[in-house]
Amino acid sequence: MQAPTRPLFKPSSVIPGFEKLIHEPIPSGTILLAGPPGSGKSTFTGQFLAEGLKRGEPCLAVVTDMPPAHLIRSLEERWLVEARLVRKLRILDCYSWRLGMPSQKQEYPVVGNLTALMVEIEKLRKEMKRGRLALDSLSTLALDSGLQAAREFFNSLRARILEGGMLSLVTLEQEVHTLAFERTLSYLAENVIKLKLIEEKGRIKRYIRVLSSRVAHSTSWFPYEVTDRGFLIRGGVIGV
Repeated sequence: MQAPTRPLFKPSSVIPGFEKLIHEPIPSGTILLAGPPGSGKSTFTGQFLAEGLKRGEPCLAVVTDMPPAHLIRSLEERWLVEARLVRKLRILDCYSWRLGMPSQKQEYPVVGNLTALMVEIEKLRKEMKRGRLALDSLSTLALDSGLQAAREFFNSLRARILEGGMLSLVTLEQEVHTLAFERTLSYLAENVIKLKLIEEKGRIKRYIRVLSSRVAHSTSWFPYEVTDRGFLIRGGVIGV
């Protein structure tokens, strides 16, 4: 008996311009987006969700570093997602718990530990039946719960994403954790995208590349910008 075919996602549906990095449809699985603070990971995440909502895909956001209302506002005002579509977004709120806000006063489910978070994700995953998930960021959960717990959580999440035929985006702060932790996550993830900031003549320049993927991809660095329009991947290949 053949194993069921995994759903495929067009690279351009991740965010516009992503097809410059990944050259083939992406099977369901996890994209690990790693970069230093200020490199635009949250912007990438918001755009990833916006693209899914505009395509009518079920979407789930796990927020740790911003209130859910901030994400909602960005989707409507920055990426111009219709309010009727934004209302379909499912959100798990780890931010309010970290700030000690009472869960009964929050609009979305407030989750306070990795075990409870996985239970909520699994419940929603079964309801969604495919679609996409974004977690911004795993680093915050690791700082709160420890590296081993975060590593086990990531591995379990990755397996459930594969089982559910979903595409997930998980962000990670570089140079915050141990090198062994980062390498383990990179080994587990089906796709690893790296962001880099370089100071040149007093200006910060930004570059993105595919560190690893299980489909055909470029290994070159591409310049990108973070603007009011979002995360813009430029066409020129740079040797950095």
